[in-house]
Amino acid sequence: MTCLMGVMRQAGLAKLISGTVSNSVSAAAVPVLVVLLSGILSLFSDGTSVVMPLMIPIVVTLSQVTGINPALLISCVCVPAIGMGMSPFSIGGGVFLSFVREDRFQKMMLQSLVAVSAERSACLF
Repeated sequence: MTCLMGVMRQAGLAKLISGTVSNSVSAAAVPVLVVLLSGILSLFSDGTSVVMPLMIPIVVTLSQVTGINPALLISCVCVPAIGMGMSPFSIGGGVFLSFVREDRFQKMMLQSLVAVSAERSACLF
């Protein structure tokens, strides 16, 4: 994934995305859009090694284009990325489930992780 992020930076994809978003979305909706995208990406991939390195260069460029505080947009990336890391479809949830050996406990753990992820997503939105 790091190689793809390097290609993204060299190709100027962050500037392209920032320009498109700033032209089509109001400045008030940008943090909400970043939270949604970061949370959805983190449900299915690792927050600290995939979502944050992918999204932070984009939101820094986006903050320069829109005039929004970069710390706000970086927070909008990090909080959902870390909060959704326990999803059973993400790496954190997969690690939790790998330690449970019995099927009945694994089903209970899966249901608990889905409930925690749903609760966290409801709190974010």
